[in-house]
Amino acid sequence: MFTYYRMDVTVLSFWCQQFQELYMTITSGVYPFVSVTMVAGVCIVSWRTNFLQNDQVAIVFSEGQNRLQPVVGVQWLEWTARKLDINIDHRDNGHGKQIGKFFVDGYCEATSQASEFHGCFSHDVLRVFHPTRFIHFANTMKNVHNDTMARRSYVEDLRYEVVTCWECQFKQEARQDEELRDFFMDFVPMAPLHPRDAWKCADSQQQGLCQHSDD
Repeated sequence: MFTYYRMDVTVLSFWCQQFQELYMTITSGVYPFVSVTMVAGVCIVSWRTNFLQNDQVAIVFSEGQNRLQPVVGVQWLEWTARKLDINIDHRDNGHGKQIGKFFVDGYCEATSQASEFHGCFSHDVLRVFHPTRFIHFANTMKNVHNDTMARRSYVEDLRYEVVTCWECQFKQEARQDEELRDFFMDFVPMAPLHPRDAWKCADSQQQGLCQHSDD
């Protein structure tokens, strides 16, 4: 048993040294076992050392970061692109198109069409929610709806055609259209990571409670 453990340490030591030499060569001298103790941290140190520009907090895409967009909205954009045989740029296949002061959910360069998916709660559909109901930031559903319509008019005034879809309408169509329903099942875009979900990853040093079984 002693021989086994000794050989295990010898092999581990050898390959750690090989990894260290290779990593320091690739990253121009970043020492993986001194900088931090986890692979994710070593990657961040390497990025800061070799790629992050001076006096910069982060390197941001020229088009801006991806905007928040619901999963069902991405499904509608992909379904529309497939049905019309066109390409629509959106959160999952590029960066959102900015028109004036707003980012639109999707944009087709070939047709100059802007696509907007309206969630029934976040943009308000009046036939679902009462106009005087208050939501976040002490705003009423009617005001949210008016803001949505004003946003659409703003984009149209810049000579863009705006194609819109309400969440409730799209889900109703999915219940009636078998092909669309199958598309819903097959195409599930990746949702943005919620900070709370990071606790589920072992690399984030998750903490778990001790569970005692009565069995």
